Amino acid sequence: MGASVITVPAFASPRDGVAHFFGTRKHAETIACDIGVPAQVRGRSWMLSVKQVHGTDALVLDRPVTVADRFERGWDALVTDQPGVTVAVRTADCAPVLVYDRHGGAVAAIHAGWRGAVAGIVPKTIQMMVSRFPIAES
Repeated sequence: MGASVITVPAFASPRDGVAHFFGTRKHAETIACDIGVPAQVRGRSWMLSVKQVHGTDALVLDRPVTVADRFERGWDALVTDQPGVTVAVRTADCAPVLVYDRHGGAVAAIHAGWRGAVAGIVPKTIQMMVSRFPIAES
């Protein structure tokens, strides 16, 4: 990626199996991820970014991604429990919010513009994670 990216060690570590970073426009240009089309990265890993519409809808990806998948609607949050899938949001003057459920293994990337923030995109996405990916009882 050339330039350094920002990570937050308290968020997740490599031993958790969750990679994350915050980058700049320069990083986005090097990633080559088309909006709504999963990009295959390093063999069986995928990166997905969707059209963001400043709302509160979330795309839940609860199955493996394929090269034929297309996600053409607009969403402002991406939620998945699928190993090897990186979910990404792009921001300018909006806030990127990353959520990781250590117990259930789900992650979310949220694009929180002012409209979405006022409408509750962050708590709505967290509630969606809880309902769609409940923690298994042992």
